[in-house]
Amino acid sequence: QTCVKHARRSTHLGPTHPATLFLKSLLTCWICEVTSSKMSDEIDQSDEILALQSIYNDEEFTCIVGDDGLKTGKFSAFITQPSQFYVTFTSAHNGTPKSIVIPIEHLPPIILSFKFPKDYPSRNRPEFTLSCAWLMAAELAKLCERLETTWREKKCSVILYLWINILKEETLDLIGASDHLDITRLHEQLESPEYILEKKGLDPRIADFPISLPLPQYLESFNEARSRTIFLRNIYVCPICFQETPGTNCLQFNPCRHVYCKYCMEQYFKVRITDVSSIPCPHEKCPSEATPLQVKELLGEQLSNKYDGMLLRATLDKMSDITYCPRLACGSPVLRDGDDKMAACLACNYNFCVLCRSSYHGVDYCPLRPEEVDKIIRQYQLADDAGRESLENQYGISRE
Repeated sequence: QTCVKHARRSTHLGPTHPATLFLKSLLTCWICEVTSSKMSDEIDQSDEILALQSIYNDEEFTCIVGDDGLKTGKFSAFITQPSQFYVTFTSAHNGTPKSIVIPIEHLPPIILSFKFPKDYPSRNRPEFTLSCAWLMAAELAKLCERLETTWREKKCSVILYLWINILKEETLDLIGASDHLDITRLHEQLESPEYILEKKGLDPRIADFPISLPLPQYLESFNEARSRTIFLRNIYVCPICFQETPGTNCLQFNPCRHVYCKYCMEQYFKVRITDVSSIPCPHEKCPSEATPLQVKELLGEQLSNKYDGMLLRATLDKMSDITYCPRLACGSPVLRDGDDKMAACLACNYNFCVLCRSSYHGVDYCPLRPEEVDKIIRQYQLADDAGRESLENQYGISRE
């Protein structure tokens, strides 16, 4: 430093003066150090990105080089949840608070958006923002502070992998939601302009996460879609043919979650659809049934329509005020009007007697064919009082 000061004061020093030579040497060393540090940062950044891309898929991690030459990207941190995790929500129904519990296996991810400055990791941390549909602003701020603390502890080292693990593994504990998440307050405030301003003003690293559905419905919808995505990616052993089959060629019954290959289920569906009006899960004593959508997927439009018709007829058969048009070319369901003997088919405009299934005959008793007389008499003799009264109303049989 003394030589540098002396060189600055001396305006008549030549290029070979010791002070001038020392100053040149000092500047050269500084330039080499800066250049070396810059090259080291670029190498560290590239190595970190390559490592993360080898660990996470494109759904979780993306990174590009922006127009300014800086690396920028996004990470979707899917939270590690306990097996019995649920979301609670209190709704005021008719002025009475009602608690709703929603089992959730997959929460929407926390989005970590980042940008590398030129001097990362040697001097500065990555610029970042956090966004999440189910976290309050204060909870996101707490996560931001946790990431900052980790950077201060590991300064001058690559940090993204540690940040990602914190978001995935520590979030629920940090916000005090180890086994359930109460979203009542967030759902009430989500549409409030004051809340949006509060969130933005609380921490500039908190980004908005707009959703198009009410929060409880959004969480349920995401959970269903995510479960389906994971199912399609996995490999399953069919308990019928014992073959390993990818999820894309498997069918899962709900809510039991028993999984079978589509080939076995196609044969099973074809047999069951001709015998019964429902298709239960093949697992012993399992109450789950195939959905109409699953039947259509495996059997096609024609057999699927047949199955839908069987389900409809089975449901209508359980309704006492439903009968069917006796015409073979029609057979449409017809709504009865109480104890009225007449029913009118809206499909073919046929009026018929609901007792004898013949054309409506007004107040006359139901006509009897000669071969039916003996059968009706035996039926009447064996019937109880209620059965005899029904036969009397239909055929006019007298007890005398």
